[in-house]
Amino acid sequence: MSIQYVTATVDELTDSRDAPVAIRYLNDSGSELCIIISGLLESLALSVVGKVRIRGVVRCPVEADLVKLHISLVADPDDNYDNRSIPVVCAVCPDLNEDIRLTSALMNRLQHQKADKSRGVQRDID
Repeated sequence: MSIQYVTATVDELTDSRDAPVAIRYLNDSGSELCIIISGLLESLALSVVGKVRIRGVVRCPVEADLVKLHISLVADPDDNYDNRSIPVVCAVCPDLNEDIRLTSALMNRLQHQKADKSRGVQRDID
């Protein structure tokens, strides 16, 4: 399988105008947990919802905080869909090669949300 990237936003990460910042994410088909590099969250006061020990992502196993973020795909100007964000628990890790790694399961949810909207189906996601 080839490496796939997608552009998405995290509601909690905004620019000086409070607009979400678009970031390229790695769609990691082998990951069971979304992971974000800690440097992106340094200026935020996020509540830690738990801890996890991560193996296979960096050189040696690391203990990482878990935080809740809200992620959405970046809307294509030609698409007519609601890009509401989905709440996601992510591990915060200091040493990643990418800024964020998303699981394939989350990517499927984000893409189905887009497809549902284009077919006129509406779902509430909490």
